[in-house]
Amino acid sequence: MKASDFFSLPTALARFAPHFRPDVPPWEWLKQIGQALAAVKDAPTVPSCPPGVSITGSVWIHPTVKLPPTATIVGPVWIGANCEIRPGAFIRGHVIVGEGCVLGNACEFKNCLLMDQVQVPHFSYVGDSILGNGGPAYFVNASSLAPALIALEASVKLVGPRGERTVALAEFYRAPA
Repeated sequence: MKASDFFSLPTALARFAPHFRPDVPPWEWLKQIGQALAAVKDAPTVPSCPPGVSITGSVWIHPTVKLPPTATIVGPVWIGANCEIRPGAFIRGHVIVGEGCVLGNACEFKNCLLMDQVQVPHFSYVGDSILGNGGPAYFVNASSLAPALIALEASVKLVGPRGERTVALAEFYRAPA
């Protein structure tokens, strides 16, 4: 089993490629996150932050990242372009985030690698993990009923000013194309 069987680093994370060899097992990548961040020679960069955002340690945040009114970020952390960090996020070291990601409300992240376009919903814990590969990746919190209801082929009745209709939950939760 090789990491390349499951993942390929997006162009946005090319600077980290020497640390994430495709020929090793994927769990070996987790051991390399800290070393990959330690190898970043640029001075840490952080855009102006709202007063409720606490940032400590070596943190690189692309200027296009949307910061919330409250969050805690403890380095080392590298966050790519066009990401959104939502209120209450707790990013606690050894985290690399690709482009276009959403780090959800009250989520905790530690020792993880998020490829481009990963979206993690509210109240999730992401630790010792590699998420996404080659396109949008939407993760549903295990405490959500949606996955179970979709597996049971449940539907939902939608009622609005133009009437009502029944939609399968699998369609209701479909990711945008």
